[in-house]
Amino acid sequence: MSVFTLEMKLLTAIVLEEYATGVKKELLRLGVLDFVEVGKLTKDQHLKLREGSEHADERALDLLHQIESLYRQIHTPLPQLTQEDVQEGEALDIPSSISFLSSINRSLLNLRENQKRNNQESLRYQEMMRYIKEKKLEYLDFHVGVLDKAKVETLSNRLNNNASVLIPIEEKDTYLLCTFARDRSAIESHLEVISFKEEVSLLSINKMIELTHHTLNTIIEEKNNENTHIINSISETIKEKRGELEILYKEVRLYLLLGEITSHFSHTRNTTIFSGWVPSNTSELVEKQIQKVTKGKCVIEFGSSEVMNRREVPVAIENSPILAPFQKIVNNYSTLEYGSINPTIFVTISYLAMFGLMFADAGQGAVLLLLGLYGLYKEKRGMKEGSLLTFSLLRLMMYLGASSIVFGAIFGSYFGLPLLPPIWFDYHSAVFSHGGGSTRDVYSILGITIYFGIIIIYLGLIINWINLLKKKEYLAFIFSKNGIIGAFLFSIGIYIGRAFVLSNYQTFPNNPIIMYGIAFAVLLLFFRVPVEHYVAKREGKEVHHGNILLDSFMEWIVILLEIFSGYLANTLSFMRVAGLGIAHVALMSAFSDIADLTGSVIGKILIFVAGNALVIALEGLSAGIQSLRLNYYEFFTKFFVGDGKQYNPLSLQSKTGE
Repeated sequence: MSVFTLEMKLLTAIVLEEYATGVKKELLRLGVLDFVEVGKLTKDQHLKLREGSEHADERALDLLHQIESLYRQIHTPLPQLTQEDVQEGEALDIPSSISFLSSINRSLLNLRENQKRNNQESLRYQEMMRYIKEKKLEYLDFHVGVLDKAKVETLSNRLNNNASVLIPIEEKDTYLLCTFARDRSAIESHLEVISFKEEVSLLSINKMIELTHHTLNTIIEEKNNENTHIINSISETIKEKRGELEILYKEVRLYLLLGEITSHFSHTRNTTIFSGWVPSNTSELVEKQIQKVTKGKCVIEFGSSEVMNRREVPVAIENSPILAPFQKIVNNYSTLEYGSINPTIFVTISYLAMFGLMFADAGQGAVLLLLGLYGLYKEKRGMKEGSLLTFSLLRLMMYLGASSIVFGAIFGSYFGLPLLPPIWFDYHSAVFSHGGGSTRDVYSILGITIYFGIIIIYLGLIINWINLLKKKEYLAFIFSKNGIIGAFLFSIGIYIGRAFVLSNYQTFPNNPIIMYGIAFAVLLLFFRVPVEHYVAKREGKEVHHGNILLDSFMEWIVILLEIFSGYLANTLSFMRVAGLGIAHVALMSAFSDIADLTGSVIGKILIFVAGNALVIALEGLSAGIQSLRLNYYEFFTKFFVGDGKQYNPLSLQSKTGE
């Protein structure tokens, strides 16, 4: 794994038009070229370029969306393009494809209309059932009376447009009708037309409710069964065409991806010109394959990224899949500057260490680990589009669980209990100041986290120095807040603070060398603006023509405030690591005390389980958030320049139709 971002090369190629299609397919198969706009050629070349199509065929996009919709209805993952599909893929026949999908949609139309009608009826019956259950009878009308059997079908037909329940009762030709009160005028009109003779005394209101409730249950169940049958019929209809749909989906995807590549091509009458960025470790392969497809009839040049503005060069990162969750943490912050150090490995170590110090319990860590493993197992079985974020979170949960197990063993905590002797010291005893060992109290725990924070800050500074030297920004390396002078003042501050603590918070070190060192560093910072002005003028850059002395003084005040207040705040911020660790111990101790107050074993077990579950949910989330915050605000701010451009090559995995 490379510590720095991958070196990039700018490929520019000219191929004969007759080989353009083959080159497109090969570039798509390789999936490593991040296309850029072809620069305008100089006038003396007398070439007129015509640009490729900017937009994919809207009909193809519509086909893609229709197929995706059909796959969603049968809860099946979309087929994936393979390299063989690129080589063997047939040309997309759009009219035939539209006709094929139209035939499927026509066969589904009646089923969907039946489903819609069935759902609407089911909702009306469910509304009626809700009023009965909630005793809101003012929203319902009940009619009991005599009706000639010959007219029952006529009444049912008339009531088709209204939600109603017609129930025959034991007496001859006697029926109970339940309808909505809002339909009263229409219902009464229907009843009058068919000569429905109401006899309310035949049934009590409770009996009416009982009969209606029973009948509604039966009707709703029938509607649900009917809906399930319709859904299954839709699914079976689609599955019958699944083989053809898979072939068509791949053809459409290939058509759109090749169209996307075409949009980046420029053409003369006989040639095709394209340009894009490739990682230097794949440049030879790309050149070789283009040469092979064109039978050597091409011109290929590679430009160096060194002569380009760093912001224009895409940033590619080589990472182990094991570190993928932590790479996402870096990417979520911003895109790295090209040529800088990739901090993923350092984030992995710092994040796990921070979380472990805040959530040091081997038992609870094992629960997190098992939950992550179980979640991954379930996700892989039901893998669907858009699951990558879930996978990353579950894998991160596993890593955090493992970290908690390690630190829990170091501090001797297992579900809040000292079941095994600690490897280093007993955290619980240290918090409550009744244990032995070299670390005995809360202040010592705070000290550990302060030292940990100092290490993280220095690591960020070292990364920053390497990046600045690599960019040859020597002035920033010396004069910036995170440069050599800033780090020197930070180091003196650490020395003074440590001496103050060792003196039992009584005196500061009385060493004249320290005072001279601070004065010298502060004085050097005053000359930052004049030096930068001089260097810029010497290099022919545009300079600010203001009052140099005033600018120097203002910049000097600002940077001194940033250094003295910023480094102090950054260092003390790591005390939250100790704070959450101590809070974790205190919470577990509180639940233990509550459990001891109960008089039964079952009560103790329930409180023990509930307490651990609550701590895992709340403390685990808090520790994860605080670890993220410390990395972003105390570590990344020391070196991260987030103005990079993400490497985005066109490949078989690229999204289409957006």
